Amino acid sequence: VIHRLAERTGAEAYVMPVPMFANTVEDRAVLLGQKGVSEVFDLARSADLLLAGIGTAEQEASLVATGMIDKG
Repeated sequence: VIHRLAERTGAEAYVMPVPMFANTVEDRAVLLGQKGVSEVFDLARSADLLLAGIGTAEQEASLVATGMIDKG
C-alpha cells in the first residue's frame, strides 16, 4: 500500500518491518540499532509527512490476538 501511495503522489516510501512495541528496553535498543531501522529513522527526522501503518485490526491479527490493541 505504501509503495502504491508513493507512486501515485511522487513521494518516496521506506518500509521498516519491525514491531510497533519492544518488549524491553534492551529489545528497543537492538531494534533501533539495526542498520535499516536506524537509516529510516534518520530519514524520518527530515520528512515533511510521516505515515505509520499497524496492519489490520481483525480479531486474528497479531496485535489484537496478543492484546496490544483492543478492537473495541
